[in-house]
Amino acid sequence: MNNNILEEEIVTVKRKYVSSKEQSDGGKDKNVIVRTWNAIGRIGRIIVGFSTVIGAIATIIMLVNNYNAKTEKIADTYILMFNPNGGTGGKVSQKFAVKNGVSESEKLYGGTPIRIGYTFLCWNSKEDGSGEDYYNGDNIYLDRDIVLYAVWTPTTVPARYIRFNANGGTGTPVIQIFELDNDGKSEEKALNGDILTTRPGYTFVEWNKMPDGSGASFDRNEIVVLNISNATLYAIWRKE
Repeated sequence: MNNNILEEEIVTVKRKYVSSKEQSDGGKDKNVIVRTWNAIGRIGRIIVGFSTVIGAIATIIMLVNNYNAKTEKIADTYILMFNPNGGTGGKVSQKFAVKNGVSESEKLYGGTPIRIGYTFLCWNSKEDGSGEDYYNGDNIYLDRDIVLYAVWTPTTVPARYIRFNANGGTGTPVIQIFELDNDGKSEEKALNGDILTTRPGYTFVEWNKMPDGSGASFDRNEIVVLNISNATLYAIWRKE
């Protein structure tokens, strides 16, 4: 109750009580009555003030509990990010479901990124490879979001490569490596042409050595060799 309202009620009751006593005993106990009601008024104000303080404390406790509940909320998933560390391709990330603050054990799979002149070895917890090694297929669990970095070793096998260009499509440019024999001849290999072939409102037609489609054309998985030089193939699209 509001302090002002309570005081008004006490004063009203006090007046009525004093008036009735003055009429009954000629005002003999007027001073005693006034002092008594003053004391009652002070007690009332103390009670109201105490209630106000208790209410404020309860509000503060509620706000603190709500804040703690929000800050202590445990994530539903942890994210494992894969950094190709100078290469291209591979998987971007892997999600791990979380229970009681720790993820469930899952097989690690970051794909196999590619880097010209290097061979992919494994993943590592540090960019310079000085941390803990992880291999595709390892069973791991997470207690937080982490990043793994590709570890590379220089290759001693000469090679050439084809770079796939989405040419208006979506995705990250991908490289396909063709190893060379001692005579400098490329191995025969099917194109990894099922990649980067998404473009809203268009249908993929072929891969081509020219971005306008005027060069040599190739099917998605055509067998090719690279006996002359590295090459770039461009996705050719037809509007739907």
